[in-house]
Amino acid sequence: MTHEPTPDSTGSRARCSAEMRRLRESAQLSQAAVASGLGCTQTQVSRPEMAKRTPSKSDPRVGPSAKPG
Repeated sequence: MTHEPTPDSTGSRARCSAEMRRLRESAQLSQAAVASGLGCTQTQVSRPEMAKRTPSKSDPRVGPSAKPG
């Protein structure tokens, strides 16, 4: 059984993605710079920003052990 995103979850993901991108750009950081600071790949920064993937608790700085940078 596959999970189809609902229109509401798709809209929420798009809003979250746009906000992530806006914050990164307002800090004048590249995706590569953010990835380096988080200890992940540029792809792991890019996919959520493009709403291709929802961040999960196992992602760097997203889970319960995340500490403000």
